Amino acid sequence: GEEIRASFQAVGVDTRGLFVSETETTGVTLIFVRDTDGANMLCVNQLANDALTAEEVASLGEYLGEAAVAGGSLEVPTPALLAY
Repeated sequence: GEEIRASFQAVGVDTRGLFVSETETTGVTLIFVRDTDGANMLCVNQLANDALTAEEVASLGEYLGEAAVAGGSLEVPTPALLAY
């Protein structure tokens, strides 16, 4: 988590909304693409993504309120996604 935060910050990414889990490692998604027709398959290991809580998302209220656009991913628990 902290390594990813540092790499994001090094290229100017705002990381105020990045949470670091004390118990889980960073989630990983592998994307397999077939060269013949471009069909793809994803293999998701959620890890820390699955630990995100609605309370953590709600704590970002002012920060998220600054956004012109907000997007979500179904790779986090539904209550966390809906908390915004």
